[in-house]
Amino acid sequence: MTHDLKLQGEGGIVDAKLVTRSQVSAMAASQEIEDGVTLMCLARYWAYKESEQGSGEE
Repeated sequence: MTHDLKLQGEGGIVDAKLVTRSQVSAMAASQEIEDGVTLMCLARYWAYKESEQGSGEE
């Protein structure tokens, strides 16, 4: 997978960086993620799970 990202980055397709789930959740909340349906769905799910854990529900 890292090799694929390197090739895509060299082709100007993506600008890749590693982020934590919390960072992705924050990007979704601030609407920094504008495209990528899968990433947005994951971000919303992770944000939901983190808020669920924060409130003591599981």
